[in-house]
Amino acid sequence: DIYPVLNAEKEIGDSGIVAIDIADPLCEVAELFDMGDYTVMAMTEPLLFHKALGKVFEIIIKKVEAIARALPNRLWRICGPEYACPPYLPPKLFKEYVVQYDKPLIEIIKNYGGFPRIHCHGRIKEVLDDIVSTGCIGIDPVEPPPHGNVSLVYVRKNYGDKLVLFGNIELADIENMETHEFE
Repeated sequence: DIYPVLNAEKEIGDSGIVAIDIADPLCEVAELFDMGDYTVMAMTEPLLFHKALGKVFEIIIKKVEAIARALPNRLWRICGPEYACPPYLPPKLFKEYVVQYDKPLIEIIKNYGGFPRIHCHGRIKEVLDDIVSTGCIGIDPVEPPPHGNVSLVYVRKNYGDKLVLFGNIELADIENMETHEFE
Protein backbone atom coordinates (compact mmCIF):
# COMPACT_ATOMS: atom_id res chain seq x y z
CA ASP A 1 0.00 0.00 0.00
CA ILE A 2 1.89 3.04 -1.29
CA TYR A 3 -0.86 5.54 -0.52
CA PRO A 4 0.42 6.52 2.95
CA VAL A 5 3.69 7.65 1.34
CA LEU A 6 1.91 9.51 -1.45
CA ASN A 7 -0.46 11.15 1.05
CA ALA A 8 2.41 12.19 3.33
CA GLU A 9 4.27 13.68 0.37
CA LYS A 10 1.16 15.61 -0.64
CA GLU A 11 0.68 16.92 2.90
CA ILE A 12 4.23 18.18 3.37
CA GLY A 13 4.65 19.46 -0.17
CA ASP A 14 7.97 21.22 -0.64
CA SER A 15 8.63 21.55 3.10
CA GLY A 16 10.32 18.18 3.57
CA ILE A 17 11.12 14.71 2.28
CA VAL A 18 9.26 11.54 3.16
CA ALA A 19 11.56 8.59 3.86
CA ILE A 20 10.61 4.96 3.43
CA ASP A 21 11.71 3.03 6.52
CA ILE A 22 12.43 -0.68 6.38
CA ALA A 23 13.91 -3.16 8.80
CA ASP A 24 16.68 -5.27 7.31
CA PRO A 25 16.87 -9.03 7.87
CA LEU A 26 19.15 -8.63 10.89
CA CYS A 27 16.69 -6.27 12.56
CA GLU A 28 13.79 -8.63 11.94
CA VAL A 29 15.66 -11.68 13.27
CA ALA A 30 17.39 -9.96 16.21
CA GLU A 31 14.07 -8.63 17.49
CA LEU A 32 12.72 -12.18 17.75
CA PHE A 33 15.05 -12.70 20.73
CA ASP A 34 15.87 -10.89 23.92
CA MET A 35 19.25 -9.21 23.56
CA GLY A 36 21.21 -11.83 25.52
CA ASP A 37 19.83 -14.74 23.51
CA TYR A 38 20.32 -12.83 20.27
CA THR A 39 24.01 -12.13 20.86
CA VAL A 40 24.76 -15.68 21.99
CA MET A 41 22.88 -17.16 19.02
CA ALA A 42 24.52 -14.82 16.50
CA MET A 43 28.01 -15.59 17.81
CA THR A 44 27.72 -19.32 18.46
CA GLU A 45 25.23 -20.59 15.83
CA PRO A 46 26.16 -18.82 12.58
CA LEU A 47 24.71 -21.50 10.27
CA LEU A 48 21.36 -21.47 12.04
CA PHE A 49 21.44 -17.69 12.25
CA HIS A 50 22.09 -17.39 8.50
CA LYS A 51 19.20 -19.75 7.87
CA ALA A 52 16.90 -17.38 9.76
CA LEU A 53 18.36 -14.33 7.99
CA GLY A 54 17.90 -16.02 4.63
CA LYS A 55 14.22 -16.78 5.27
CA VAL A 56 13.54 -13.19 6.25
CA PHE A 57 15.65 -11.88 3.36
CA GLU A 58 13.44 -13.73 0.84
CA ILE A 59 10.42 -11.81 2.11
CA ILE A 60 12.12 -8.43 2.46
CA ILE A 61 13.75 -8.42 -0.98
CA LYS A 62 10.37 -8.98 -2.66
CA LYS A 63 8.87 -6.19 -0.59
CA VAL A 64 11.72 -3.79 -1.41
CA GLU A 65 11.46 -4.61 -5.12
CA ALA A 66 7.72 -3.92 -5.15
CA ILE A 67 7.97 -0.68 -3.17
CA ALA A 68 11.00 0.63 -5.08
CA ARG A 69 9.26 -0.08 -8.40
CA ALA A 70 6.03 1.61 -7.25
CA LEU A 71 7.79 4.53 -5.53
CA PRO A 72 10.99 5.28 -7.46
CA ASN A 73 13.38 8.10 -6.64
CA ARG A 74 12.62 8.11 -2.91
CA LEU A 75 14.74 8.38 0.20
CA TRP A 76 14.99 5.12 2.17
CA ARG A 77 16.21 4.40 5.68
CA ILE A 78 17.34 0.85 6.44
CA CYS A 79 17.23 -0.01 10.14
CA GLY A 80 18.97 -2.92 11.84
CA PRO A 81 22.71 -2.79 11.16
CA GLU A 82 23.40 -1.54 14.70
CA TYR A 83 22.64 -5.05 15.92
CA ALA A 84 25.98 -6.10 14.37
CA CYS A 85 28.06 -3.31 15.95
CA PRO A 86 29.95 -3.33 19.21
CA PRO A 87 29.03 -3.89 21.97
CA TYR A 88 26.47 -6.39 20.66
CA LEU A 89 28.66 -8.23 18.16
CA PRO A 90 32.29 -7.97 17.10
CA PRO A 91 32.89 -5.85 13.97
CA LYS A 92 33.97 -8.92 11.94
CA LEU A 93 30.34 -10.12 11.94
CA PHE A 94 29.03 -6.89 10.39
CA LYS A 95 30.01 -7.94 6.88
CA GLU A 96 28.51 -11.38 7.40
CA TYR A 97 25.19 -10.32 8.95
CA VAL A 98 24.64 -6.89 7.38
CA VAL A 99 26.55 -6.35 4.14
CA GLN A 100 25.64 -9.74 2.68
CA TYR A 101 21.92 -9.06 3.11
CA ASP A 102 21.64 -5.27 2.84
CA LYS A 103 23.77 -4.76 -0.26
CA PRO A 104 21.25 -6.49 -2.59
CA LEU A 105 18.43 -4.44 -1.05
CA ILE A 106 20.40 -1.25 -1.62
CA GLU A 107 21.15 -2.23 -5.21
CA ILE A 108 17.43 -2.65 -5.91
CA ILE A 109 16.60 0.69 -4.31
CA LYS A 110 19.30 2.41 -6.39
CA ASN A 111 18.17 0.63 -9.57
CA TYR A 112 14.86 2.47 -9.18
CA GLY A 113 16.55 5.81 -8.54
CA GLY A 114 16.20 5.59 -4.77
CA PHE A 115 18.52 7.00 -2.14
CA PRO A 116 19.28 4.36 0.52
CA ARG A 117 20.77 5.30 3.84
CA ILE A 118 21.80 3.06 6.71
CA HIS A 119 20.45 3.79 10.18
CA CYS A 120 23.03 2.57 12.68
CA HIS A 121 23.41 3.84 16.23
CA GLY A 122 26.39 3.21 18.41
CA ARG A 123 30.05 2.43 17.93
CA ILE A 124 30.29 2.49 14.16
CA LYS A 125 33.93 3.47 13.65
CA GLU A 126 35.10 -0.12 13.13
CA VAL A 127 32.37 -0.86 10.55
CA LEU A 128 32.35 2.32 8.46
CA ASP A 129 34.21 0.67 5.57
CA ASP A 130 31.63 -2.12 5.57
CA ILE A 131 28.77 0.38 5.68
CA VAL A 132 30.21 2.13 2.62
CA SER A 133 30.62 -1.24 0.88
CA THR A 134 26.84 -1.75 0.97
CA GLY A 135 26.50 1.03 -1.60
CA CYS A 136 24.34 3.20 0.63
CA ILE A 137 24.52 6.94 0.04
CA GLY A 138 24.02 8.08 3.61
CA ILE A 139 24.25 7.16 7.26
CA ASP A 140 22.42 8.23 10.37
CA PRO A 141 23.23 8.98 13.07
CA VAL A 142 26.89 9.75 13.58
CA GLU A 143 27.21 9.61 17.36
CA PRO A 144 30.10 10.98 19.37
CA PRO A 145 31.23 9.48 22.68
CA PRO A 146 29.80 8.41 25.04
CA HIS A 147 26.93 6.99 22.92
CA GLY A 148 29.11 6.32 19.89
CA ASN A 149 32.82 6.25 19.17
CA VAL A 150 33.34 8.54 16.22
CA SER A 151 33.33 12.26 15.67
CA LEU A 152 31.52 14.00 12.86
CA VAL A 153 34.86 15.49 11.81
CA TYR A 154 36.40 12.00 11.43
CA VAL A 155 33.48 10.66 9.39
CA ARG A 156 33.33 13.79 7.23
CA LYS A 157 37.08 13.65 6.56
CA ASN A 158 37.21 9.93 5.78
CA TYR A 159 33.78 9.21 4.28
CA GLY A 160 32.20 12.57 3.49
CA ASP A 161 32.76 12.12 -0.24
CA LYS A 162 30.93 8.77 -0.10
CA LEU A 163 28.10 9.38 2.39
CA VAL A 164 25.58 12.02 3.28
CA LEU A 165 25.86 12.36 7.05
CA PHE A 166 22.86 12.69 9.34
CA GLY A 167 22.95 13.29 13.08
CA ASN A 168 25.64 14.08 15.63
CA ILE A 169 23.35 16.16 17.80
CA GLU A 170 22.47 14.18 20.89
CA LEU A 171 18.84 14.38 21.98
CA ALA A 172 20.01 14.23 25.59
CA ASP A 173 22.00 17.42 24.95
CA ILE A 174 18.95 19.21 23.57
CA GLU A 175 16.88 18.06 26.55
CA ASN A 176 19.38 18.59 29.34
CA MET A 177 21.98 21.21 28.44
CA GLU A 178 21.64 24.82 29.39
CA THR A 179 21.06 27.03 26.36
CA HIS A 180 24.54 28.58 26.46
CA GLU A 181 26.21 25.12 26.69
CA PHE A 182 24.19 23.76 23.77
CA GLU A 183 24.98 26.78 21.60
